[in-house]
Amino acid sequence: MERNAVLCRNPESAAPMTTDIVIDRTWPTITKALRNQEGRTIAAIAFMTKPLLSLRNGDILVCDSSRYRVASGDTDPKVLLAYLRKGVRIWHHPNLHAKAIVRGRTAIVGSANSSNASSSGQLSELVAIFNDRSAVAATRDRIEALVRRGVPRDPVTLEDLVPFYRPAKRLGGPQKSPKSRTQRLKARAWCIGTHNDDEHPSLEVARRRGTPKAAKSAKGLLGARWSRTYKVDDDVSWNASSAKQFLRGDLMFDVLEKRFLRPPGTIVHVEPATHHSDAVLFICRERRQRSRGLKNVRKQVDQKIFMILKRANMRQLTAVQLDNINQIFSD
Repeated sequence: MERNAVLCRNPESAAPMTTDIVIDRTWPTITKALRNQEGRTIAAIAFMTKPLLSLRNGDILVCDSSRYRVASGDTDPKVLLAYLRKGVRIWHHPNLHAKAIVRGRTAIVGSANSSNASSSGQLSELVAIFNDRSAVAATRDRIEALVRRGVPRDPVTLEDLVPFYRPAKRLGGPQKSPKSRTQRLKARAWCIGTHNDDEHPSLEVARRRGTPKAAKSAKGLLGARWSRTYKVDDDVSWNASSAKQFLRGDLMFDVLEKRFLRPPGTIVHVEPATHHSDAVLFICRERRQRSRGLKNVRKQVDQKIFMILKRANMRQLTAVQLDNINQIFSD
């Protein structure tokens, strides 16, 4: 393990400030540094897929638990649920990228997420461990500021996120062709515009043909009891050529007649028509959620996001846009 200890004089104390810069075996070193510290732990760790941090009742954790990060495999809601059951307070901060921990007189700041990739040595991490009183207090203040900007997570919200989690592929595994890899990175979440129209008869045939495939796909994504909570809408047809960009598991919002924002759904199957240029999109949505009128939506989002919805053209959403639109249906 390569370490570099930096000693300097703390102007507020006669004791020296010790800083360890660790670039190997970061999580064992973090665990050891925190083991003998007393008091509440407060941590900001962007992505959580493995419970590497020992947290107890009353501790605070802020992370990015947006649906986008869950679907990307960056944060596992089951890990957060396990912490929550121990009495840890979980906060969600969209677009978070910080990694900082404070317990007692020790603060840790660095690059390490609480993840399999970080703990297995696949990544070259670096963390700084220090015990200077003013630096520890400043780090705690910054984490508390992130908490104040966040949203508290409850068991129901985290349980709803569990079906969307897809573990990220391990580094160094089998590589796909560049075309396939690029397409998968792009296809995440979409906003499209739909309208009522008379369909070609071949689309009804495609709809019947694709229904059992969609049900099987939904079961694979959401579990055997998926139909208790979700339903599959098959009333969206789309140009078959453009529909190739949609992948199983992608999130979809559609704006009907430029007036109603329909609830978010997961694409479970795309069935092309045999004698027509369109395809049927099978979108799995939560039964309890209802469409929202754009007039009401306007009050909940900023101007940029509202214009995306109002134009209702085929648009790939960024992580921030996705999280903000999701908030419309979080009530």
